[in-house]
Amino acid sequence: MYALAVAIRNALYDAGWIQSKTFSSPVIGVGNISVGGSGKTPFCIHLIGKFRAEDKAVAYVSRGYGRTTRGALVVSPETSTRHGGDEAVMVARRFPEVPVVVAENRVSGVEKALQMTGEGALIILDDAFQHRAVTPGLQVVLLSGRDIRFPRWLLPAGRLREPLSALRRADVVVWTKLQPPYPEVSKIQFHPRTLVLEGEVCITGFQAFPGGHVFERPEGDAFFVFCGIGHPEHFLNTLRPWGKICGKRMFADHHTYSENDFREIVTEFDMLPFQNKALVTTEKDWVKIRELDSWKSGLGKHILWVARSEFQFKDVHQEELFYQKIHDTFRT
Repeated sequence: MYALAVAIRNALYDAGWIQSKTFSSPVIGVGNISVGGSGKTPFCIHLIGKFRAEDKAVAYVSRGYGRTTRGALVVSPETSTRHGGDEAVMVARRFPEVPVVVAENRVSGVEKALQMTGEGALIILDDAFQHRAVTPGLQVVLLSGRDIRFPRWLLPAGRLREPLSALRRADVVVWTKLQPPYPEVSKIQFHPRTLVLEGEVCITGFQAFPGGHVFERPEGDAFFVFCGIGHPEHFLNTLRPWGKICGKRMFADHHTYSENDFREIVTEFDMLPFQNKALVTTEKDWVKIRELDSWKSGLGKHILWVARSEFQFKDVHQEELFYQKIHDTFRT
């Protein structure tokens, strides 16, 4: 039933029976075809950082997954994750000067962002592949190595939101989390106009809280790791060069932490029989932990080491190809 509904909906959009709005301002859609874990938010952060470094006006628009509010809402670094969603708050804290808007209606979200930035600003539209109410000028799809493994079933039986054939709508496909050899990669046929690139989400440092100072590595190499993200195995793998994972607690993606959750995490961490140990999590989890009374009260008086994840293209040439594609599309 899900596959049939997806096929009918896409057919209605393709035929023009359901209207999709196009904006005169440049809009880059960033999406995926699977459930979580493709590196979409770090990719958006990479884009925002690049355009801010060039002093370009940019805004970020997303659905605000997990929020309890409705309508178009401006998210600040101090907005609660209940009101703004964990990923939007994370982006706002990374870039306090960049307008961040959450809206279940993507059209009103983009309009709200343009009211703040002025016409002509570049809009990063997160999770824009299946939500087709807005037609981006450039559609980027992140494709995880896990997405092409067999069986390639759609929800609810599998991980895919759409069949791989939907990739024909993409202007750019960025492979992430590839662990070669993947013989299936060569069997996927992309549209001739689609630019196909590779990249990876890497840890570039650790932020220590309280305080927020950035360090190259945690003070301690026996890690207790907790997180609630789409692909926790990848996060654990990226941590291993920095230390030994001696304990872990995994939650569902976008998990809302309770006071009891954090107390149990600290208790398990305290029980680790290591002198040089560190409590480690992700930025996406940290923005929710910081709201807990147990954290604010200094439970356990521990330092929490927050891994800073960054998207990186496979090499400089691929990065140049991508930004040239943006320039050619929007003449920026």
